[in-house]
Amino acid sequence: MKNSRAFTLIELLVVVLIIGILAAVAVPQYQQAVEKSRATEALSILKTIATANRTYYLTHGTYPTNIEELDIEIPGSLVNTGVGKRTETKYFQYGPALMENDEGIAIAKRLPTEQFYTLTYYQTGEICCFSFSTKGTKFCNQLSNGKTTSKTHTTKTCYLLFQ
Repeated sequence: MKNSRAFTLIELLVVVLIIGILAAVAVPQYQQAVEKSRATEALSILKTIATANRTYYLTHGTYPTNIEELDIEIPGSLVNTGVGKRTETKYFQYGPALMENDEGIAIAKRLPTEQFYTLTYYQTGEICCFSFSTKGTKFCNQLSNGKTTSKTHTTKTCYLLFQ
């Protein structure tokens, strides 16, 4: 018989199985890293909104309800919400967070809201991550390293990012 240099079916199946296992481990880690990157960008924009909001308060004596009143520009489209105008991008909706019985001055809602989380910047300098799903809870918990606090205006757990 001639010397055969081809792979056997078993060898090919083992290679495919190993690649499948590696992909099953790597894809969730990649998705988590991408989401952390999006949250980091949102935190940066959130802090910018909070600073502009405080400046507006010092000038006018009240907080704005529309993002257009602030002296900043955030790329995205303007949308009307029940609490004023906000800027919406592909992944987040940004704007002032003033609602009744709330000390929040800036908000970043992950879109779609029902599935993920919301980042809220408070007058005290605290930033909370509130979740709306199991996936959001897991993400907020990881982002805050398990540090939580309570807020009187909500029954949801505040995963504390900064204090």
